[in-house]
Amino acid sequence: MPEFTAHQSSRSILFRPTVKSIFLSIILLGLIITTSATANVRRLKRPRTSNDRPISDPKTLPAGLTPLNSLPFNCDKWIHRSKTTKPVIINCCFNRKNAPCGTGTSVAYEVSCNRNLGLNKVQESSYQVCHDRSNDNTLYSVNTLQHHTKLTALSNHVMRQQTKKATMAWRRGPKQLFYTWNSKSKSLIDHSYKEIGQVKNLKKVLNLTSVANYIGGHPKRIFYLAKGHLSARADSDTPNIVWETSTYYYVNSAPQWQSINQGNWYQLEKAVREFRQTRIKNTLVIITGTYGTFTLPDLNNNQQEIHMITDQNGKGHVPVPKYFWKIVWDEKGGQATAFIGINNPYLGKVDPEMIFCQDVCDRMPWFKETTVYRNRHIIIKGYLFCCEVKHLLAKLNYSNDVFLSNQKLFNSGLLV
Repeated sequence: MPEFTAHQSSRSILFRPTVKSIFLSIILLGLIITTSATANVRRLKRPRTSNDRPISDPKTLPAGLTPLNSLPFNCDKWIHRSKTTKPVIINCCFNRKNAPCGTGTSVAYEVSCNRNLGLNKVQESSYQVCHDRSNDNTLYSVNTLQHHTKLTALSNHVMRQQTKKATMAWRRGPKQLFYTWNSKSKSLIDHSYKEIGQVKNLKKVLNLTSVANYIGGHPKRIFYLAKGHLSARADSDTPNIVWETSTYYYVNSAPQWQSINQGNWYQLEKAVREFRQTRIKNTLVIITGTYGTFTLPDLNNNQQEIHMITDQNGKGHVPVPKYFWKIVWDEKGGQATAFIGINNPYLGKVDPEMIFCQDVCDRMPWFKETTVYRNRHIIIKGYLFCCEVKHLLAKLNYSNDVFLSNQKLFNSGLLV
């Protein structure tokens, strides 16, 4: 009987794999391919063109949300993934409102989002915007702010902890809302907010070789244009990931200098929420908007209006606002106040004509106790003043606006 050498034995093991080892290898290879393909998935993309799927196909529309017929694919699906929880799927739709708003070229939309919780339970959030399609500028947004119990606040904290690693990338929404004038428009709005895009844009508009005095020149990187929320992501009737997701559309934003976005404007939003939680029980209506166009001096010291994008015809889109404003309205109590922030951290001083109403900040005891009141005249954080609502509405002059021409709002007393 022949004997096997050690060399022969090792070759037998090496070149004669068993069926079991082959099967396990195939399974392992499949798991590796699947994991690598899905590791970076954060959300589903809607179809790229209207030919991919007919708008009449019910699969494109989440249940319970009415489509805007003139805007194909006006619905979005978000998927938030977390290492500790199941994926959170949220559906959002844009619905056109028939009521006129703002200027003659403006259109009102409702942004509605929902999440199916199972057992016939749906979590919903919505707000409205007035958007001027002629220059891709949102004039204002409207949302409500209700009282939250400690239990709701705890639930909100848990939800935020579970989804804090979810990607909240800004989205354009329906294609017809933004930048239809350029075939490469998909990336224009995203690129315009990047530092390299802002530097290139300012150099061109101001005819300067360097704009370090305006963009990126501060060691703490607080001088650049951020996507300023209009309806704040922390404002909602029932704070949750659905509401926060719904606010991350460009139609709910305007260019705001970062030192102001994280300065007095952030403190104002926080103060309003604290006021609602501790001082009154009525629902507050929050109307946040913009006014005017921010300017900077060019090479010849002539003031030039700044827009985030300039199209091939030389027309500006997405203007940088001169002012941000916020109306806090207690409709049931008949009280309201308008807060106005100057969106310019480069001012040497604030000229009297820039304050277009009598400042009434001192007449609100609750506001005098806040951080933003103490810092309201610090220009780098965003100079802030307060108006009676009727004076702001007169300045805006949206005479055909069904919502802002409300006489009950116009005649409201000061929010004290």
